[in-house]
Amino acid sequence: MNQINNLIALKSVFELKMGHKSLGHFIKNISDKAFAKKIINEIKRRNFGNITLMIDHYIYENNQNSILYDVTDIKQFDFVLVENTTIDDIKALLEINQLNLNILKDPAGNDTSSYCYWNNDNRVAVVLSIELAKSIKENNELKLILFKKFNKSKLGYYTHFSIEKQEVKDSNKNELKISKDSQYQVNKDSNNIFIEDNDNYDDQKIINIFDEE
Repeated sequence: MNQINNLIALKSVFELKMGHKSLGHFIKNISDKAFAKKIINEIKRRNFGNITLMIDHYIYENNQNSILYDVTDIKQFDFVLVENTTIDDIKALLEINQLNLNILKDPAGNDTSSYCYWNNDNRVAVVLSIELAKSIKENNELKLILFKKFNKSKLGYYTHFSIEKQEVKDSNKNELKISKDSQYQVNKDSNNIFIEDNDNYDDQKIINIFDEE
């Protein structure tokens, strides 16, 4: 039984005057021990009416801070990193028909140097630098890297994807690299990401940068 359900059951004990035999069980299961102590003090004073008010207030306050979307509630993608891919492959992988981009805003509402795509239904954000977006528009076969992580916003978790340019192979180390400057800037912008859960991009100009002629 979770915290809220346990408190509702405890409240019912007092409202229905069911006796005190079950009080110990419900009080023991209150995870917030400071709140449990307050209830015990009110029981000692026989202020049972006040206990129900305390429980109502506690449930209300805690529901204000609850999230609607946990990690398991959002669309799942079974990868963390995709290398050597293209923008069309990324759109297919993420099941995005049209990658509608907006300039990413920081928490103060100022423009950053990145674009962002936001899908509130699937809880998906895709971020890339404006400079990279221009390069992709010039060459849609440009090799890219796609990174995935989970972020948390006002109503809960969403999947955050960042797109980087795939650099040529290092002949000495025999490995694929990405531009450090580009990665730093996108990470900086993404750390300041300000995504409203009601899809706040509706009233902004949508940049269909990869679909224009």
